[in-house]
Amino acid sequence: VTGHSLGAGTACLLAVLLREDIGIDVVAFGFATPPVIGKDAALRCKPYILSVVHHTDVIPRASLRNLLLLSRLMDAVLQLRQNQDEETAREGVVDAVKQVVSSAHETPTDLYVPGKVCYIFADGKGDYHSAMHDGTLPMLATIMPSTTLLVDHLATAYATAVGAVQPNAH
Repeated sequence: VTGHSLGAGTACLLAVLLREDIGIDVVAFGFATPPVIGKDAALRCKPYILSVVHHTDVIPRASLRNLLLLSRLMDAVLQLRQNQDEETAREGVVDAVKQVVSSAHETPTDLYVPGKVCYIFADGKGDYHSAMHDGTLPMLATIMPSTTLLVDHLATAYATAVGAVQPNAH
């Protein structure tokens, strides 16, 4: 079973249901898989689910925790802009980010990217690399502000990235 984005989340959940509830031997491949499952289940399905995450793609990072953090950060930055001149506000952004991130903690209801996670990233020199982990990958713990948040989510970006690392796969 395979899918991209919402389809990847659906494919992964279907694989969990078919395998764990019905007993059908199935595997799933998800590209840009959103966090759709609890931590224990996300780790438990590593043998039969592979989720591919491309660089700064926002969707695999869109857990409830991360979206709440992003909302708090945006509120803090807006407060700075309303209460200070632009230069002073700009200087306060780093402190605001540190304060918001340090106040964050894992919640029992947080969701994770399921299965084994293949994280594909560009090194800035035009080369792609990959690392295997699971849904607890630290790179998925925050939404990284980037000019490529949305572009990295495109299916064509995934095809390019997977094609670039595939010859190096073991």
